[in-house]
This record gives sequence, C-alpha cells and structure tokens, in this order.
Amino acid sequence: MQCEKRIESLVLLATCKPWSVPRAIEELGDALYAYDRDVCIDVDEVYPLLYVYSSVLKPSKVFMLIVQEPPAYVERIIPVDMVYNTIILNKRDIEVFAARLAEFVRAKGVDSVNVEARKRNYYIKTSHDNKSLTNLISNIIANNGIRVLRRSSNALRVEDSRHGIVIGLILEGSDRLRYWRLKRLNTGLRE
Repeated sequence: MQCEKRIESLVLLATCKPWSVPRAIEELGDALYAYDRDVCIDVDEVYPLLYVYSSVLKPSKVFMLIVQEPPAYVERIIPVDMVYNTIILNKRDIEVFAARLAEFVRAKGVDSVNVEARKRNYYIKTSHDNKSLTNLISNIIANNGIRVLRRSSNALRVEDSRHGIVIGLILEGSDRLRYWRLKRLNTGLRE
C-alpha cells in the first residue's frame, strides 16, 4: 500500500535501534491502526528514524495512544508540533531559528524548558556537534526571555529530519519510552 507522505500529515517521529526497525514499525502500526486505518509509517533511508503519518489523528493523540502500551523496540517518540523548513548553515541561521523557537515556546505558555537538539545533516548543516548545537540554541532561547533549565518539567526536542527540523514540546523525559514502561510496571523511576 502506498502511503500519503505529506508534511502536513506527519504527526510523530520515532527512533529505534537499526536492527529493530521492522519490529518497531509493527508495534507502532498495531498501536495506531485501530484509530486510523490509513496510518502510514515510513523509514528513513540513512538513520533509524520512523516517520508516522496520519490524516485523522493529531500529534498529541498519537503520542498518548503509543505511551498507553509502550512499544518494546521504540526508544524515543517526538510529537510533531512544528516543522521548520529552512536549511541552517551558520551561526546566524541558528540565531534566527532559536528566536523562532523562543516565540513558539512563549506561544504555548511555557516559561522554562530543557532543550535537546539532534543534528543529522538534512536541514542543520553546521559544523556543530549535538552538544554544542544544544548549548548554542539554549543560550539564544535564554537571551529571548525563556528560562532554560536542566531540570525543567518541559522539554523542547529539536530533531533534524528529511522533512525539515521537527520541533516537539513535551513533558521532560516523556519522549523516552523506558519512562512509560517503568511507570506502567509501577517500579521506581530511578536511573
């Protein structure tokens, strides 16, 4: 079945280990098929990234459906709140992008975030590694009036993908499915 892979219908980005891609696709599909029979999951050609498309479900609904019964082979899930489609080549481009992120966070009514950025050379083509990119974005966001705290209850996830830079604003730690598996088992969340 050919799926409709329009950027408007991209609702979730998921990561997994390269050797568990088929099982991760099956688990995500099983969790969502009952709610949207046209759900489509596409695999990135280069990285173990899974793109989930739905014309019926919203990103927050997809996120909640998946964490109800957390898949074993999916590591992280990021609901797609916004996609930034401009290529970032230098520090000036990062400044413009981070200022836009600060506006996005402010519009959501959030006053503090923890930032994590992942670069994959699709749209973010700077010489920064993930850590220095995260630090730079964090500093610029902080200069725009949003508190950036390591222990904030909100997390701003920035993921470079083939569709653009995916931005998701979620509760800290909730993108890691290990959190939901442990919570479901009623075990301590110590790491």
